[in-house]
Amino acid sequence: MFDFKAIYRDKTNRTTALAAAVAVVFYLIDQLTKEAIVRMVPYHSVQVVIPDFFNITYITNPGAAWGMLAGKGWLLLLISIAALAGIILFLKRLSENYAERIYALLLIASGIVGNCTDRIFRGEVVDFLQFHVGRFYWPSFNVADSCITCGVAVFLISTVFRPEKKRAAEQESKQ
Repeated sequence: MFDFKAIYRDKTNRTTALAAAVAVVFYLIDQLTKEAIVRMVPYHSVQVVIPDFFNITYITNPGAAWGMLAGKGWLLLLISIAALAGIILFLKRLSENYAERIYALLLIASGIVGNCTDRIFRGEVVDFLQFHVGRFYWPSFNVADSCITCGVAVFLISTVFRPEKKRAAEQESKQ
């Protein structure tokens, strides 16, 4: 029988379980917000939320960030699945058991799964968050994109400010 208590006693496993739960929550928020936008906001419309700063829009993106590889959804899906598999298979090695890296990687995985769900079931990714200042408009995005961006940022910050455990252990053994 599967022993959940034994898994939860190990700090890394506990962190991974909690990070996975957070990732699932963000996936659900992503899918629920996209479904709400599709049902309630007319396609290509702009709903001003904060004038000259934030709008809700309903557009779709057949590509990746900024429309790159538009029309190549199958390729993007394959790349996404490969990235997701890499995160899952190498989670321990990539995170080096640092809690923030575990959360970051599973947040990235959540975003990947959210956008893959759109590609599979809608053929395109639904984007609806639009920020702008004056005439400068940041490309519209969604919750999954935010998860990927925040996860990458946290991972990069962690790698800059935390030494790799293997390298630190090698340096200690040389001294």
